[in-house]
Amino acid sequence: MRGGWMMRGLGMLALGAVLGTGLGPALEGFTAAGPARAEAPMPRFAAADPAALSAVEQARGPLLVRVRANGLPVEVETLRLDLNGDGEPEILARLSTPRGCAPLGRADCPMLVLQRQPDGRHVEIGTFFADRVRLAGERSQGWQDLEMRFVNGPWRRAAWNGTLYRSTRR
Repeated sequence: MRGGWMMRGLGMLALGAVLGTGLGPALEGFTAAGPARAEAPMPRFAAADPAALSAVEQARGPLLVRVRANGLPVEVETLRLDLNGDGEPEILARLSTPRGCAPLGRADCPMLVLQRQPDGRHVEIGTFFADRVRLAGERSQGWQDLEMRFVNGPWRRAAWNGTLYRSTRR
């Protein structure tokens, strides 16, 4: 798949009324553990806080409205990381539904990278499909590189290209 990777085995956290549920074993392995190039352990995804939920709504609102119109809650897990060192953490968000990710328009669930703009809006600066993510030890144009993988496949690098995160070849 061009520009991203697949992600499966997500823990489910319902948006809205069901927020606050634990993530369970589906997120084990979402750390920076691995080759020496990885940095410190990465925090775990958790229930989305209200500001993070608002950011996801800004970025993917029309899609979420369509899914909810079909009677399905959209489940969101988030993680805040300052990827560019400006003191303002970006939001990594994973979306899913109780029926998997086909209602979201994909066979697998997306992971988004959102950045807050000066006007307060959040924009999507990366979309990936992976079941594991970690910080890479390198930076591209001042932004932290990310490494992701699907199932037990190879780790793949995503680097900042000046506009958004894109997969790179090693």
